[in-house]
Amino acid sequence: MVIEFVRRYIRERRPGSCRAKDLEQINAAADEMNPEVEDVLRYQSLDDLAANE
Repeated sequence: MVIEFVRRYIRERRPGSCRAKDLEQINAAADEMNPEVEDVLRYQSLDDLAANE
């Protein structure tokens, strides 16, 4: 009975911890990429301003 409980606990906890780990990696990558994206958007905005003048 205890073994079955432990197996069920591990089986149920595993996906959640995997999703949490994935989310952690996605957020880390987003934090790293955000400054680059902001730079690109700023550059595009300058191009748009120059094209409209």
